[in-house]
Amino acid sequence: MTKPYRSLDEILGIFSITLSTAKSIIKKYKVDTFTNKGFKVHVKEFNKAYTKHYNPSLFIEIK
Repeated sequence: MTKPYRSLDEILGIFSITLSTAKSIIKKYKVDTFTNKGFKVHVKEFNKAYTKHYNPSLFIEIK
């Protein structure tokens, strides 16, 4: 990830999540964004919020 900011469409593709989930993560955990030439999201902050609070693999019990 060479660019610290990616478009929302790229975020959805990278994490394979829905738009509503991405928007709720951005809003609830105050992920850094800016709107210069489109909506951009800071990838590292989004990844940290997603893996800490929303990553479904964290809640799967391994037997």
